Amino acid sequence: MRLSFQKAVAVLLLVCASVAWAGGSKWKSAKVLEVRDASETGASVASNNSVGGPDTALVGGVVPRCRVTVALDGVSYTAIFTVDKHFKPTDLAEGEEVSARVEGNKLVLQRLDTKEMKAKIVHQGPVQ
Repeated sequence: MRLSFQKAVAVLLLVCASVAWAGGSKWKSAKVLEVRDASETGASVASNNSVGGPDTALVGGVVPRCRVTVALDGVSYTAIFTVDKHFKPTDLAEGEEVSARVEGNKLVLQRLDTKEMKAKIVHQGPVQ
């Protein structure tokens, strides 16, 4: 029995969609071990050259960041995430489960709105 070209393409697409659906979600359940503030403070230079002089001043600045450690598949991963209107340290609590995965040297967590956030892994080791 021969399949028409359209039927063959439809079958191929169905097989590909089934494989993608079955393996598409690589989220795993991870336990939050620690959530800590990791904000950085520093100074930036601000200048006002429009008035005719090199008037400069140091302006304080804070980069809000959060250090998160999770246990995933028997390994603890620590990464430092940027805090913004979509993610706050209070979104996670120590001991709770969160959807996570590792992509190369990045820890990927699923936010409350189901979007993902990535950060470079700064430490990994056995779960203690």
